Amino acid sequence: MSKLTLKFHKRISSHYVFLILFGIIFASLGTYLIITSKAATPVSSLEVENGTRAGTAAVINNIAASGGKAIQFGSGSTTTRNKYLWPFATTSIWNMPIGSNAQYQAHAVKDPTDGYWGEAEVIGVPNGSYTNLSLFDNVGWWGSRGAGSSTGLTVPTNYTVTNATANSGSLPNLAGGFVESDGNTIVETSYTEITGGKVLAGDPVRGGENINGDGYSGFQGAHGGSMLSGFGGDIRLGELTGTGPIQHVTKLVIDMAVNGTQSGGGLRWPASAADSYYNSGGPPGYGTIGGGGPLQMGSLLAIPASVNINSLGLTTSYGLKLAQSWQNYGAYVVDDAYDSGAWTASGVAMEAGVSAQVWSTNFENDLHALYAQLALITNNSANSIGGGGNPRVPLAPPIGN
Repeated sequence: MSKLTLKFHKRISSHYVFLILFGIIFASLGTYLIITSKAATPVSSLEVENGTRAGTAAVINNIAASGGKAIQFGSGSTTTRNKYLWPFATTSIWNMPIGSNAQYQAHAVKDPTDGYWGEAEVIGVPNGSYTNLSLFDNVGWWGSRGAGSSTGLTVPTNYTVTNATANSGSLPNLAGGFVESDGNTIVETSYTEITGGKVLAGDPVRGGENINGDGYSGFQGAHGGSMLSGFGGDIRLGELTGTGPIQHVTKLVIDMAVNGTQSGGGLRWPASAADSYYNSGGPPGYGTIGGGGPLQMGSLLAIPASVNINSLGLTTSYGLKLAQSWQNYGAYVVDDAYDSGAWTASGVAMEAGVSAQVWSTNFENDLHALYAQLALITNNSANSIGGGGNPRVPLAPPIGN
């Protein structure tokens, strides 16, 4: 009886050993597969935003995430955009986000003691029908408009912009552009009014711009200080008041006597010009007031990635939306704000009518807070737009029309 019992126990022990060994092997194999496949687990301590990303994936701020950052994936390939509302190629200077390799020179803009204004710009896009209006242009400012040649310009029907509706002072630049009836060609003008069945412009009309292109090469834009596009980079009607973010680079008009430098001919890529007086010994020469600053025409400014925009004390939704845009995309310096009356102010380029939608004392206070954070992207170039590296936000979807 004792021998039988011993033999029986030996059989049970061997059985349990086999089960234990099988469990260990199975658990080890499962662990190996989870790790090598990078599957998420409840105990993962990896911060995926620190890894290598591809495609349209981008790092975004997210206070709910463990490291304060999260990954945002771009939309599927079926998502497209309307080129009349969101123009130019995905890799255009007006659409490329700030990159992870961006190098920031902090506090690049001095506080404008005379405040801010909305720099009104003319945006003419298809609205179903077009009217051929006579264009009167002349090389000059407001006083000499209409004294030059008369040519035909195709304008969206019922589109009217006048000095009174510009909301940017008594003599706004009113730079901008009109998409012609072919749906692709942009004609740019400055000091522009559309009234009385004709278009009045005070600067030469500039063409050759394609709405599907890169938005800066092969043509001269309506911003005379930099020759950058008057059509690209504008804050459009509804962008500040709507629910979605501003998903493109914007534009600024800066007092260059206070903030500029004459080095490099007063310009940097992507600008192709600087003001003719940039190297004057006194105002309005760049950098001739208070020692100047680091800016040139074409400078890209942005709020550094390290800044928590929620801690800036912004009081308007418009200010917060602009802060997000300036941190994710930045803004180009496109014109000089100098005035012979020693007026020190700065303009934010907006489609005519936007100012009336959003402007208030609280919004100006927000702009003061934001300008104090603006830094110069020192490594913005044709080979590293926005500083290069991984974009802060997904790239613009393809054009769908």
